Amino acid sequence: AGLPKGHWFHFFAVAGNLHPIESLLVYCLTFGVLLAPPHLKTLFYTNCLVQVAIFLPFVQIPVALTGHMVYVDIGWPSGLVAIAIVALTGTGYWLRRWLICGCYLLHGGRMALGALVMFGQATGFTYRFQGDLPRYRYAKHKWTKIDGMPEGWWWMKMQQDTFGQGLSNSVLLCVPAFLAASNSETALHPLEWIGLLTWLCGWIFESSADMQKMSFMVEQKQQHNATATLGLAPNDKFLWTLCRHPNYFGEWMAWLGFSI
Repeated sequence: AGLPKGHWFHFFAVAGNLHPIESLLVYCLTFGVLLAPPHLKTLFYTNCLVQVAIFLPFVQIPVALTGHMVYVDIGWPSGLVAIAIVALTGTGYWLRRWLICGCYLLHGGRMALGALVMFGQATGFTYRFQGDLPRYRYAKHKWTKIDGMPEGWWWMKMQQDTFGQGLSNSVLLCVPAFLAASNSETALHPLEWIGLLTWLCGWIFESSADMQKMSFMVEQKQQHNATATLGLAPNDKFLWTLCRHPNYFGEWMAWLGFSI
């Protein structure tokens, strides 16, 4: 974002490559809930309460107690499942409502269940982690070494980053579900079918990439090989040779489908 080291706005930055004005616009979007019509406000307010009920005990408190951000990988997709359940109470056309809720349920449910099983197996189902995931260790490195922020403030940044994902579930990522679940039109527009197909392709692509990644991790653990790189021979799993992060690409594609 071009901020100097130690600048106070690093604390509020939404993403590393966003300009400060872009980050502020993201925060301003949260006030859009206040402008929503009454039938949507009910869905938004209910969802906000549910997201707090998920994130406070299962993400924010564990992060504060352990200093590990990995818990958000369980809380965030669980929040998507909650969005699906809340959207079912919408007043729109039943077929559109059930289609969008089914998509959200599959999208969040696969990741939540996968995280619970994978992390459970790694910790003996105690969910007490010895260390954080590499991407969160890098986030701390970036905070202290690249952004030049005090290490003593890292606990606050962890809370801001993880709660930000709950906030995203509350006021941004739920929008496609609630708009569709409140639409009373009985005929589905061709664009809606295109959006559904786009989501399905992205979800299958991401799920397949994650399965290939899990297979790779199991193989390397059995072979006691800690230096192998997924996507490079002899570990050139199909999707991982096409794209450096096919799971992230599939996730982006799925949300493009939701937006359509």
